[in-house]
Amino acid sequence: MFTGDGYWTPTSEKAIYTGGQADGYKKEFIYHRGTEHPGKRTNWCIYQFRLNPDVYVANAIGNTVEYKAINFLLM
Repeated sequence: MFTGDGYWTPTSEKAIYTGGQADGYKKEFIYHRGTEHPGKRTNWCIYQFRLNPDVYVANAIGNTVEYKAINFLLM
């Protein structure tokens, strides 16, 4: 993502676990000043959080997020 004075680059993406299940993901972006190469890395960072679509479903009508019910077959 480019801005007027620099750009953001993604550095890492990590899963967020609850009870052994990946409920979401956290991605870190670092800001660099200047052009793409060579840019000077700064100490500015932002985080993007997103839910795991296999676990949660978005309800566009009510602007809500609902937990998906997962059916298990026990043998």
